[in-house]
Amino acid sequence: MEKLILSLGLIGVKPILTGLRAEMSLSIINAGAAMDKVEIRSTVEHVLS
Repeated sequence: MEKLILSLGLIGVKPILTGLRAEMSLSIINAGAAMDKVEIRSTVEHVLS
């Protein structure tokens, strides 16, 4: 996952996650993925505003 996030950054794409369920958040944390370069928003509407 970290390689994907870094690759997206290299081509100028800013990754944004929306609407994460609790179990998905937990699995990302347990996988040890660094999410400091990813915006986390509650809804797509929140991202677009």
